[in-house]
Amino acid sequence: MKTRCNLNKTRQLKLIDIRGAIDKRCYERSLWKAIFWYTFDFCLYLLTMWLVFTANSLWLKLLGGMLGGLVVSMMFVWAHDAAHGVLFKSKRLSEWLGTIFMLPSLNMYRMWSFGHNRVHHSFTSVRGMDYVWIPLTPQE
Repeated sequence: MKTRCNLNKTRQLKLIDIRGAIDKRCYERSLWKAIFWYTFDFCLYLLTMWLVFTANSLWLKLLGGMLGGLVVSMMFVWAHDAAHGVLFKSKRLSEWLGTIFMLPSLNMYRMWSFGHNRVHHSFTSVRGMDYVWIPLTPQE
């Protein structure tokens, strides 16, 4: 027996409902936890670059490069969170670490942050305005 979802009768979730379901501890900032993970990822990045530049084996260089790419993406996520101001109370610390962590991905932190926060979040999924996520039309 098939059942169909009737959208008219389904309760529409609101953002406040979703936020209310998330444990309050998830919203707490921890300076030392953030600094620990920043340091850990930065050391991991240095280790992978050391492997790329010093290994004699091509396979080790390739492994270091692939792991380095993964670490660069992890660092980009940290910089993204810094751009939103969710990690530290200090805007200066967020900008400083965001800038350092965007360098390996060859992004300019302030320009990226401006475009991301002012353009992308102001016009999320609006065709012709949001350059990050362009929704498809029914014909596409």
